[in-house]
Amino acid sequence: MVDIAFWQETEPAFRQLLDALEQDPLRQDAPSRYALRQWDRELLRYLLQVFDRDALTDPDSPDDILLRQLAARRELESSYRKHKARKEILMLAEEPKETL
Repeated sequence: MVDIAFWQETEPAFRQLLDALEQDPLRQDAPSRYALRQWDRELLRYLLQVFDRDALTDPDSPDDILLRQLAARRELESSYRKHKARKEILMLAEEPKETL
């Protein structure tokens, strides 16, 4: 089951992507490719926002804990950026190659 908060916060970008792909399923126009990239940015923003909200809750936490939390955040972002499915989505957003 999809988490309700996730859906509520990411639905607008998803709907924008869906609308763009309905108009241009082959992604030949810039708006559909932009919508794919925007969807990716929205997912990353949501992911980091949830991490920050849940992990970075105590402004008075000791430095060593804060440093571990920040390292975990960097690792989370890095892992997201390396994810195979993400790379496949972004490949769909690339400009079409012109053939001569």
